[in-house]
Amino acid sequence: MDLWVIATPPDDVTPWLHKLATMARPDAVINDCASAKEMLCDTTPATIGARFVGGHPMAGLHIHGLENAKVGLFEHAHWILTPTDADPDAIRRVEQLVYALDATPVHMSPEEHD
Repeated sequence: MDLWVIATPPDDVTPWLHKLATMARPDAVINDCASAKEMLCDTTPATIGARFVGGHPMAGLHIHGLENAKVGLFEHAHWILTPTDADPDAIRRVEQLVYALDATPVHMSPEEHD
């Protein structure tokens, strides 16, 4: 099972979701890292549906660029997951990624997050 992570500026997530709806394998799980969830979850293409697990790692720096990369950025960070109608296997797949990065998954609705 493929796992796609969309880590782009928030305005670019929806176009990528629509591209992946046609490009990704039918069993691929798709996660995003955008800071806004409610509108994004509402506009997720139906063809992705249960394979989409919204996410927002609560880690990061206010400075940009590769030269500012930080080893262990996600260690001990909360990673918000807003799975809405996601399949339990898709949720588990994203949780495995979160744990592999030493972060902690926290489930909430898109409304609670925003």
